[in-house]
Parts: sequence; structure tokens; C-alpha cells
Amino acid sequence: MVESFAVKSEKDSPDKTETAAGDARQRLSSQFVSPDAVSANNKATATADGAAQKNDKISTGADGVVQKNDKTATGVDGAAQKNDKSVAGAAGSEGTAPKIDNATSSDSGKKTDTAVKTDAAPVAPAIPKKDAPSPKPVFEEEKHPSGTTAPQNKQELIAAERKYFDFEFHNKNVTLDPFQKGEGPYQVLERMNQEHKLTLAAPFVGVRRDAWSEEQILEAASKISQRDLHGSKHAYKVGEQTPLWSETDIKKRVDDMVKLPRGIDVSHFDNDIDWTKVKDSGLDFAFIKATGAKRSGAVDVDPKFAQNEQGARDAGLKIGFYHYFRADVPVDKQVEQFTQAVGKQQAKDLPLVMDAEEDDVKPNWTTAPDGHAYTSQERVKMITDFCDGVKKILGPDTRLAIYTSSSFVNTYLGNDKAIAKYPLWDANWKVAEPAIPQPFTKPAFWQYAGDTGKVAGITKAPGAGVDLDIAMDPHVLEDHPARKHQHRH
Repeated sequence: MVESFAVKSEKDSPDKTETAAGDARQRLSSQFVSPDAVSANNKATATADGAAQKNDKISTGADGVVQKNDKTATGVDGAAQKNDKSVAGAAGSEGTAPKIDNATSSDSGKKTDTAVKTDAAPVAPAIPKKDAPSPKPVFEEEKHPSGTTAPQNKQELIAAERKYFDFEFHNKNVTLDPFQKGEGPYQVLERMNQEHKLTLAAPFVGVRRDAWSEEQILEAASKISQRDLHGSKHAYKVGEQTPLWSETDIKKRVDDMVKLPRGIDVSHFDNDIDWTKVKDSGLDFAFIKATGAKRSGAVDVDPKFAQNEQGARDAGLKIGFYHYFRADVPVDKQVEQFTQAVGKQQAKDLPLVMDAEEDDVKPNWTTAPDGHAYTSQERVKMITDFCDGVKKILGPDTRLAIYTSSSFVNTYLGNDKAIAKYPLWDANWKVAEPAIPQPFTKPAFWQYAGDTGKVAGITKAPGAGVDLDIAMDPHVLEDHPARKHQHRH
């Protein structure tokens, strides 16, 4: 049974998708036309609306190199991963891993020209290009996505996150290569993609990053083309540089982002929680760790599970439960413990979640216990076997989702279409918008900050924080109609 409450797989409508992509590509591949010469008919033709996907997995560092800071490192070289949503830096703890800070920042120093008296005629200062990139701003608050102090209400939360996302969109913007004669936005983006200028730079040596998808290029090209039709100051011109996101784009994206439901995900690492304060701070939902597989092979219930479940429900938050999965522990054993702990979902509950990520201390997704190297098909089967096993015990209408990163999907799962059977909870930090690995078309949830958020009612050790999440599809918070008269047993 295909889970359809949040994510639409590529295989759902291949003919429609391919046709839309082809039409949009044809419209965006025309030669450059000056905005002054564009007729009403041309406007209608050049504004492509097909096959739009989020292209926003991009960011730029101080040197202009494109970067993406995935929450989960993807290589098989032991790059740091986040396990059990644990406190960063708790070295040696079961199910924990140190966090790698991949924040993109820039040099704060600025050149200052000193005037020198001379008898020579004064020389007019050079006029920068209209769209020349400005120095990247320095924003210490990037490490504090919810502000330096915990917001106490919805207004404070929105204000803090508006500041954060405005920075991310500006600082992670990309400057496109100059347009050549006869080129439109699609050709420039396609050329940059082929030259790996849009490929997301790896924060770790040896970690692969995939190039942009066709859908990403089409959506970006469409938006740039629309700017040209409207005569925007960010319209593309031959021989000049153009920003990927215009100021108008950024404002709209930030406005849209702060309107979405907000939440957190917690475990016993977040200590005792005052859930009333959490709710009053403006948050809408919480994912609570129920169970987790251990490096020893055991599968345990989280020590704070029952306490967190009751407190969050009493406070009026939407809640869901997750299981931390290990590939070196039998799937059936993990299914049994998880289903016993959570029972059947209530109508208002969020999806049950399988947490799939690598462990840098004891990697378990690369080599099987018998010593053979896992194939991507074997890894995908473990994930689908777990989810299918949960549905078999709790009922076919049980909603599930998969928590992982785009890099994990790309590297470990081979972008297998079978994985899109379940919605994606994307883990991707310090970026403007979530990643969308193939074959997914949209994440249901996005963990946009890991162990760095400040939340009223949760006290962490200095330097540690809370995981922050956004429901990218607000419909996932709606009550499950099939369970309106059911209760957990």
C-alpha cells in the first residue's frame, strides 16, 4: 500500500511529469530576448510552470563555492552522523555522535581604500556591475536558529526564525555564470550543472554530492525567466551575472517558511521537559523517541518515552514517535519492540517514523554482520521490511515516514524508487530550504536545525540545543480519519 498523505513518488504519474518537463524545457531554451521587446504573447509562452520542484538545496561559501550542509554525512569514511537525536559532543555515549558544524561563513574584514594626495587628475571610482555579488554577511546567530534566547511565544518565535531564514537565503544565494548570446536561463543552469558548479560541495573528503535534477533546473529557470518578463532589476542580461534568488523571491520564500507549523524532536537526552512552556512558545508538534537499537544488539525503550508522551499530549501538542534503526540488529526484533511501545496510533497522532542514518562510532549500513558489503537494494529492503512489519502489526492504515538525509538516500539507498513508498522527513541543517533527493518530490517534514535550537521548557548543557523541525506539508498534521474512534491499547 503506497503511503500518499505527504509525498508523491516519481512513479505516480511519469507520463504527466515527463510531458510537463519537456514543455517547460522547450519554453525555457529559447534565445535571450530583451524585456523591452517581450510581447504579451511571449510573456505567456516564456513563463514556465511545469515540473516545478524545490531547487533550494544550495548554499554558497565565502569563496563562492556551492555548499550543502546535510545533517547526516553520507560517506563510508566514518563522517559524523547524528544518532538518537543525541546531545552533540557526548563522546562515548551509546547512540550518540559528535555534530559537525558546517556553517558557511565569510571573512568579516573589509578593504578600506586610503586616499592619497596627488597632482594627477582625479580618477572616477569604478562602478560595480549591477548584479555583482556583495560580500557575504557574518551572522553569529546562524548557530542559534531560534534566537540567542528561547522564544516565549509565537510572535517571538516567528521574529527569530524570520531573521534566521532571511540570512540563510541571502548568504546561500548563488551567482549564475554570465549569460552568453543566445542563451536562456535553462541553458546557463544546465551548463553550470554539467560543469559541477551547481553540484553541492562536500564538507568531507570523499563524500559524493549529486548534481541538480532536471526538475530543479526547470523550476529555477522558470523563475529567472519570469523576472525577465517583469523587467526586474534582477532580469538576466547577456554578459552579466544574475542571482539565483531575487530579493522578491527571498521575501516570499521567507514569508512562506515562517507560516508553516513548527515542532521539535526529543529523547531522554533532552532531560525533563516542561511541555506547557513548549506549547506556549508557539510550537505545534513534537516527535518523541520511543525505542532505539543499540550497538550491543539490544533494542530499548527510551527512558523518557512515557513521560514525554503524556506531557506532550496534556499540553495539546500533536505528537509522533520514532525508532532509531540499526542495520546490524534483526529487523523483526526492532519491529516487535517498537510496536509494543507505541501501540496503535490515535486519530490526531503524527506518522510513526523510522530513523535511518549511519553511526560514525560503529558503522552498520556499509558491511553486514557476516562481512559482505551491503547493496543499496539490501538497505532499501531493510527499511521497507521494517515499515511493512509495523503496518502488519498495528494495522494497514498506520501512517509511517522515514527520517534520513538526502546524502543518505543518494549514497546508501541509490535513490531507489521503492523508498518513496513512505514520506520523507529530511534532515538538512544550515541551509535555506530542505533537500529533495530523488525519488522524493517533497519532504513531509524538515529538520532544519540539529541540537542548536533554544526552546522554552527545555534546559540543555552549555553548547547543546534542541532539534527544530518544520511540517513542510501542513496536511500531515490533520487528524487521521480512519482512526477517529480508535484509542491506543
